[in-house]
Formats: sequence, structure tokens, C-alpha cells
Amino acid sequence: MKTASVYAYARRHGHMVLNMRYKKAASFAVQLPDGQCCIGLDRTKLRTDAERKTALFHELGHCETGAFYTRYSPVDNRGKCEEMADRWAICKELSYKKLLRAMRAGHTEAWDLADYFGVTEDMIRKAVDFYTNACGMKFD
Repeated sequence: MKTASVYAYARRHGHMVLNMRYKKAASFAVQLPDGQCCIGLDRTKLRTDAERKTALFHELGHCETGAFYTRYSPVDNRGKCEEMADRWAICKELSYKKLLRAMRAGHTEAWDLADYFGVTEDMIRKAVDFYTNACGMKFD
């Protein structure tokens, strides 16, 4: 999915995406009292299209799963929310079938898969870890 398509997905699902400068975070998602989700992206910290696309997918994961936390939330709750957002993003953009197809086509290195899908190497590593460890799948 192209980055523009990810922005379109956010709009279709009623999520507002704001491009602004933030002191600490490169991206974040919050749910407003009326239920609307707002995603903030700092393009000065997210310099490449792959970084922006990966961050947007991750933040959409928070919005689509309702996996939000506050700074007062216990650490284990924060971890669970982050994991839920990552897993949603992985399943949405990097399905097992898509990854397997790309690998069978010769894209076997993390950097190559990242380039092929237009995401970060970190997202590729998380996806492979998720499918092999959490789901018990293989990429033979």
C-alpha cells in the first residue's frame, strides 16, 4: 500500500492526521472524548516515506484496536498496547502470504523486504518475529 493510500484509509475511517512538530515523539495517537482518533506525525523526525508510512500504520493500529494508554498507565499495559498496534499494522500491510510471496520472489534480506514494501527494516523484523514466534509459521 502506498503512503497516500494509508492516509486515505485513515480519512475513510474517520481518523484525523496532523502533521506538526512535536518536542519528544515522532508520532502518537490519541482518542478524543467524542471517540474520534487523532494521529500526530512529525515530518522533521520521520524523514523518509518508509518512516512516515510505518509510523502511520502503527498509530492507526492504536486507533483501530482501541489500544491507548496514558503516561500514568502501568508499564505492562503500555507494552500490550504497543504490541497490539504493531500487530494490527503488520497484519494490515505485511500479511504472512505477502511476505512469503516476496521472499519466494527473492527478497530475503530485511533491507530488501523493507524497500519492497516501503516500510522500515524494524517493521519487517517485527513481522517476521510475529509470524514465526507468535503464530508458529515458517518462511521456508
